[in-house]
Amino acid sequence: MILWHLAGTVFLFRWIFRDPNADLRYVALGGLLSDLIDKPIGVILFSDAFGTGRVFGHTLGFAVLVMTVGMVATSRGTAARRKMITVSAGVLFHLLLDGMWSMPETLFWPLFGTEFPRFGGDYWGGFLGRIFSSPLTLVQEAAGFLYLLSLSVGAGLSRPSARRRLYTEGRIVIEEPVE
Repeated sequence: MILWHLAGTVFLFRWIFRDPNADLRYVALGGLLSDLIDKPIGVILFSDAFGTGRVFGHTLGFAVLVMTVGMVATSRGTAARRKMITVSAGVLFHLLLDGMWSMPETLFWPLFGTEFPRFGGDYWGGFLGRIFSSPLTLVQEAAGFLYLLSLSVGAGLSRPSARRRLYTEGRIVIEEPVE
């Protein structure tokens, strides 16, 4: 659910923090980081051992680790620290958007044991079937697409200067209607 996580994370960050100078590239990275780590580990590389796409990156411990590394490795008041904070906020929003409270064995790993709950069946074989048979997933992806589309239109990303600002600074500026 790429669009759901990408859009949901950006939406939540913009709504909660209301920081027009935040680098949304790092927010987006944080929103996708759990899946970027866990899908290859749990489904591709070690599918026999884990059998799920929700392993270490979907734990609260991982979110705390990202924040801790960011605090230890950067200096107060620097751009690097701001970026690490936005990445860790994105990771936390990803856990929220995945509804990880319903999987306490994963969210609070290893407090309830060292095993991750396995996904039943062949992950990739049933991937498209799960996406298209789940109304919730379709609604979430559609909502993500519509939010990103509205954000793009509102920020005027059809203009080269607005796209350049997004690509180089990670910022978008919503144009206010002229009266």
